Amino acid sequence: MLTSVYPLWYILFCVLLGIGYAVLLYRKDKAFGEETKILPYFLGALRFFSVSILAFLLLEPLVKTENQIIEKPIIVIAQDNSESIQLSKDSSFYIKEYPKELTVLKEKLSEKYTVETFHFGGKTADSLKFDYDLKQTDISDLFENIEQKYYGRNLGGVILASDGIINKGLSPEYAAKNIKNTVVYTIAMGDTAIRKDLIIQEIHNNDIAYKGNEFPVEVNIKANYLSGENALVSIWKNGKKLQEKKAVIQGEQFILSTNFLLPATASGKQKYRVNVSELAGELTNLNNTKDFYINVIENKQDILILADAPHPDIAAIRGVLNQNKNYNTEVKLVDDFKDKIGKYSLVILHGIPNYLEKNNRVVEELLKEKIPLLICATEHTNYNKLNQLKQQLTVIGANGYSNATGSLNASFNKFTISDALRNDLSDFTPLQVPFANGYKIGQRNNVLLYQKIGGTITNYPLLTFNENDGQKLGFLLGEGIWRWKYLDHLKNGSNNNFNELIQKTVQYLVAKKDKSQFRISNRSLILENEALVIDAELYNDSYELVNTADVIVKISNNQGEEYPAKTMAKSGNAYRLNAGKFKAGEYTYIASTSFDGKVYEKKGKFSVKELKVEYVDLVANHKLLYNLSVSKNGKMFYPNELKALAEEIYTQDNIVPISYTQQTVEDLIQWKWIFGLVILLLTIEWFLRKRNGGY
Repeated sequence: MLTSVYPLWYILFCVLLGIGYAVLLYRKDKAFGEETKILPYFLGALRFFSVSILAFLLLEPLVKTENQIIEKPIIVIAQDNSESIQLSKDSSFYIKEYPKELTVLKEKLSEKYTVETFHFGGKTADSLKFDYDLKQTDISDLFENIEQKYYGRNLGGVILASDGIINKGLSPEYAAKNIKNTVVYTIAMGDTAIRKDLIIQEIHNNDIAYKGNEFPVEVNIKANYLSGENALVSIWKNGKKLQEKKAVIQGEQFILSTNFLLPATASGKQKYRVNVSELAGELTNLNNTKDFYINVIENKQDILILADAPHPDIAAIRGVLNQNKNYNTEVKLVDDFKDKIGKYSLVILHGIPNYLEKNNRVVEELLKEKIPLLICATEHTNYNKLNQLKQQLTVIGANGYSNATGSLNASFNKFTISDALRNDLSDFTPLQVPFANGYKIGQRNNVLLYQKIGGTITNYPLLTFNENDGQKLGFLLGEGIWRWKYLDHLKNGSNNNFNELIQKTVQYLVAKKDKSQFRISNRSLILENEALVIDAELYNDSYELVNTADVIVKISNNQGEEYPAKTMAKSGNAYRLNAGKFKAGEYTYIASTSFDGKVYEKKGKFSVKELKVEYVDLVANHKLLYNLSVSKNGKMFYPNELKALAEEIYTQDNIVPISYTQQTVEDLIQWKWIFGLVILLLTIEWFLRKRNGGY
């Protein structure tokens, strides 16, 4: 159908323009002789058509076309490719025969439907695979991918082949609800029978221990049909047995817990292996060993809370710090303090500086030692003395107190806070803040919370940080944060948001700044199904980020084998390397670069943890598959019923092609043949005029 941006009756003007142009050009043209009397009419016609066509194109004509499209129903076949499949008693069938039969099902359905295939484990990927080597099973990820890919399309059905053993993600029934008007069929793989097996289910241990101390380890073991047997549970490190305990299995499906107390003798990330004895008749011995890691720290960081008087705010802060085993927290009154100040990683001053000169000498010593400080203002704070410290913060004309809540500064960048804390900050009760004429803060200040007085957000700081001559400082200019802790628990049933605020504040202040010009970072512990990512930064002499030089990374395992060197990719002004996945074990790497005549080299290490969640539970969950298919108007079938599955799909009245009209609009000016026609008309006209003396 022809249409136009302008009314179609404007075509009349195009025709009149063509006629007028041809008449004016050829009506009184005497260049042609009597023998060519008909030629002017022919040439006029050529000019008429060429001018009319060009004028018509100026109207921006459009051609609308409607196409009737019939889309066949889409059937998705998704195959579970996780390790638990090959650990069933029918593993030989699933490896050799089953792939052929599922391929036959695919080909049969392809005659009537559009069939698309996936395989899944911890993540979902295209095509069918039957390696059964993926380390986790997440069916919810499969449904999320299907929802995104086929939204708005004619998705008729999903065939899910799995043993129903999931160890990652959401409930499949919940995830499948987002796929509307789609039938889900399940193929129940695996074995529901419980067979003889001794399984290490869980290992409970602290993430951190301190060198010279002992740390507890709890090993939970599940025993199936091994009643009366003795299980030997041992813990190993570097091939050496550290401890061993015997446990008697006292039931057909028995859970037992064994506790150990191990010494932390070496610092850094330490790998330990738990082993349970192999018993006759077990389904598999692959779940008889499991590794865990402990980060052994040389020394705790000493934190001092120094106060002029007892206060509930001090108890609230100390309660948070005591939860972190990396901190050794002391609380002392300034009048009683006689220790050396230099041993502390952070000092929290509560109500200091005050109006007693002898109590303020400790502040001068702290500034001299450049120990990180968090100064918490109270009604006893001497703001004149605080201003004299010249630490990028001045409280002008403090006289009395008022109340203010905290308003988050969106541009704060010293550390991140969670959405939960971000949302609750504005609901926390007001703090008692100095009633001042104003505040003067230096350029090095980074304000986390501004004071909100009544309904007005001011530019007065409530919680702010700065760094002066290498010393980190924080200022909390409000009293009464113990109420924040109480309100957090009252509203949320926990102190998580309050704890996060204090923990992030302290972590920032005690963290030592890396002043080297070449820096690298990576996660020290990754799973074997995760990729190693290394980040690097290179600074020039002005401490500006640069990445003009190449950074080379060489990775080696603990046997001394070296992997091919990799060049880090440039990411923004820094560097990043995705080195891929590695087998379980210990690794070291060297990152090196040359810049501005200097050679830089940094060493790093990482551990890859074996992922054995697929070995923990080997009993197929067909009930989950049945409930999933019923909730989506489908049925559950077994691997020997694939023909019946195809016939069931064929009989479904709601899995049918859909017909829809697709309308397209095309600009006529895009049709190149029209320009070719105009050029041809003008060329013929020119040639005939030239040949007959018209020029």
